[in-house]
Amino acid sequence: MDNTRRAIQWGPIRPQSITSRPAGLPLWALVVACITVLRMLAGADQQFFPTALVALFAYAMMPVVCPSCRFDPSMPICPRNLALFIYFVHLVALPLLINFVGPAEGVLPKMPSYYHITIAIILEILAFISFCVSYQISANRLPIANRENQGPRDESGLTRFCTAVCLAVGGMGLWCSFGSVESLCTYYMDPTRHKMRIDEQDGTLVGAAGTFFKPFLGFAFVLIWCHWVDQRARSSSFGHCLRTTATMAVLVLFGYSTFNYNRGSFVAPLIAMAGVFLARIQRLPLALILGIGSIVFSFVLLLGVYRSGRMNVQEFSAETKGASHENTQNVDINSMLQVYGAAPQFLGFLIEQNDDGHLYWGRTLLSSLMFPIPIIGKSFRATSGVVIYNEMIYGNTGVLDQIIPFEGELFMNFHLLGIVVGYGILGHVAFRLQRAFEQSSSAIKCFISIYTAYWILFLIQGALAVVSQIFVYSFWPICFYFISKLIFAGMRRA
Repeated sequence: MDNTRRAIQWGPIRPQSITSRPAGLPLWALVVACITVLRMLAGADQQFFPTALVALFAYAMMPVVCPSCRFDPSMPICPRNLALFIYFVHLVALPLLINFVGPAEGVLPKMPSYYHITIAIILEILAFISFCVSYQISANRLPIANRENQGPRDESGLTRFCTAVCLAVGGMGLWCSFGSVESLCTYYMDPTRHKMRIDEQDGTLVGAAGTFFKPFLGFAFVLIWCHWVDQRARSSSFGHCLRTTATMAVLVLFGYSTFNYNRGSFVAPLIAMAGVFLARIQRLPLALILGIGSIVFSFVLLLGVYRSGRMNVQEFSAETKGASHENTQNVDINSMLQVYGAAPQFLGFLIEQNDDGHLYWGRTLLSSLMFPIPIIGKSFRATSGVVIYNEMIYGNTGVLDQIIPFEGELFMNFHLLGIVVGYGILGHVAFRLQRAFEQSSSAIKCFISIYTAYWILFLIQGALAVVSQIFVYSFWPICFYFISKLIFAGMRRA
């Protein structure tokens, strides 16, 4: 019990010093580089990209040059570590993967040239360098304030009010979207039938209300759990904390998983809950965290096959148990990793298709930002990066299921300057979110900082339109919470 109490974090989070560690090139980078070189020498008949090694060393060396950008094992899930993990996948794992097994074509009509894939990797390196330099400058100019380590203020009244409203609004959202328990069960059991029903609801006022209201339900469960963390976790055993957190995680998963099979909509809050647990309840070994993360990641990949409608729940269950060889063939793990991780060939394809050097001077960025906004965004969609990129892939078919790489959209609009400035801004925002995480005086503030960072840092490998969509549809509960907090604070002062 005493060890559990000492692990509980109250008030601002106290990270271990990461700037005082000895600097040097990590051993893992040298080992991986040697293995890659040997593979390149052994595979004389295969095309290789030496810039992948440059990307590897850039990833390893920038935290040495910019100490504030180093991975902090004392806070495994925090905005800075999330950024470094995404960059590891985007800048190290995927470029090395295409060297070992070759680039996957995915949905591309043709594979871009060797030259353009190489340019894509160089642009990704430039984006990472700009991100790290900006983060370091921000850390030097805006150090973490030295605040007292006090317990969170009692906000029971605010939490009860916000929870009640969010439960009511979220329940209304479920009713607007599904109408009955049977329809809700169909959503989970048979994606094909649900998609047919959703097509009938598109464009209706009831369907729009369901889309906007549903995120309130998951946030209500988050509020309940975060309040419990602040008020009662300190006096509870680790086992009780783990059981309570697992139970609430299931409810949060249910609340956020009704957003049309969007995996990010429920993965983001679960990652944020894990970050709060590790920061404020109990730290766990990094190896255990990676093991759990690998299992969850594998399951999330399989959900991509399930939501496509090619399987019902019985077939999906067989897939997860490894009982169906035929279904296993439907899952090309290598292609799926490269497509969803935005491997360099997809950015290279965009650069090759825009090889005439035409610049849009911010027009597609504004259009992509406005793309998901109902009614208002309709006039912007034809000139957005989403439409332009999908027309490059599919032609003028109206299919819009691929996300344009943010680096590519910046490059299309402002060339190299766009990447430097865009990812410099992203580095500064990442530092601000990291500081908000470290200074959070309550579990809900800690949760919001990680949840927000997850989506903003998606720009490292994703698209501006996706991030805009999430803020338009999923951040209303957080806005409601902060507005209610201001009103309650004003009532206390009055």
